[in-house]
Amino acid sequence: MEKETTEREGRIYTRRLLHANAEVGFDLPKTRKIITDTLDKEEVEYKTVGKGSLVARVGQGKCASLLRADIDALPLREESALPFASKNDTMHACGHDMHTAMLLGALSALKKKEQHLPTEVRFLFQASEENLEGAHDAISSGILQEWDEIGSENEDKCKQLLEKHDNFFVKRAFSIHCIVGVPLKCGTLVVSDGGVSASASTFFSVRVFGENAHGGAPHLGKDALCALHAIYSAFLSLPERSVSLVDMPLISVGQMKAGNAPNVIASEGEMLGTVRTRCDDTQKTLTDALSETAQEIAVAYGVRCEFSVLGHAPTLCNDSALADLSLLHLKRMFAPDCVLRASEIYGGETQKQNGGSEDFANFSHLVPSLLIGICAGDSRGGYTFPLHHPSVRFDEDALHIGAKVYETLATLPISDTE
Repeated sequence: MEKETTEREGRIYTRRLLHANAEVGFDLPKTRKIITDTLDKEEVEYKTVGKGSLVARVGQGKCASLLRADIDALPLREESALPFASKNDTMHACGHDMHTAMLLGALSALKKKEQHLPTEVRFLFQASEENLEGAHDAISSGILQEWDEIGSENEDKCKQLLEKHDNFFVKRAFSIHCIVGVPLKCGTLVVSDGGVSASASTFFSVRVFGENAHGGAPHLGKDALCALHAIYSAFLSLPERSVSLVDMPLISVGQMKAGNAPNVIASEGEMLGTVRTRCDDTQKTLTDALSETAQEIAVAYGVRCEFSVLGHAPTLCNDSALADLSLLHLKRMFAPDCVLRASEIYGGETQKQNGGSEDFANFSHLVPSLLIGICAGDSRGGYTFPLHHPSVRFDEDALHIGAKVYETLATLPISDTE
């Protein structure tokens, strides 16, 4: 009991250290240092992968599972009033610090019984999930291949493997994501019924270049702000005119900026947003339509336009057989009423209605994959703020459960076909 208490305290300490030193994107030196200090202490083999992620391994032989935790935060000023709150206008408002502490806990447990593991277990601490860039970056750097091929310069082999989709060293992938602000007991696990559980998402930017003029003589310039507003208005009505509403298309613009003075016609403007759908083909169709629409409106206003894709994740497709197997073993490990199908909570259609995205989806299109939700904030207990809110808090009692979930998933039985 004393050992278990010490382990829980260690996970809480690590989580709070990560939380207080939140960083974004691929630029995560403090975060990586916290992780590598733990990896060094556990004496496990690890290496950097891609632009900012870390990968470690325990065990030997053929590989069964990749366990992934995202490690980046959001560019958000924290308002949680916690004593370990981040002070650098960057916040773990999506629970990635929780995920990372859980995965480190599982790694420690699996390292202790390494000699009894029938396979290699791979641990990915993935950067830049919020930008929808990190998973693709890790995959392109060989994370699914044999250990010696990770980060190698053999791009031709990596490309060949990605095209085959059936010759990876990693045979299946798992990840965990925190759920907060819902009336569920802390530690409740939500297992997908299989199929799509998160939308495809594309981050885009539209930059418009015009020409300055005096505010009293706008005809002498090329108004970038006016053109940008016209593009924005067109975007809002584009989904229902371009693709089927069955695929639940959604365009959101979160940032617009243009001009430097109230009496000067803006020569430049920029808009940042996302497009989401429940179908990958529809996602491409709608993204292409956005680009074409922006260019056509720019021509009409006499300005130049640049449409860019900043990040992309496909739909998250959970493997049904892997979901069934995981549900069975998790119910044996935890109280059955704390391990639920998504449909038991939300109903059969709710999975299809979630507009959130997750770049773990990149793995799900290459190997059987599963994302499991873990309740880390019961709304009935005061955890009322949602993910991505500056005041969101997480219940740290979920840490030891999440670590055990990762450990259980890593040791699921392997079929002869894997």
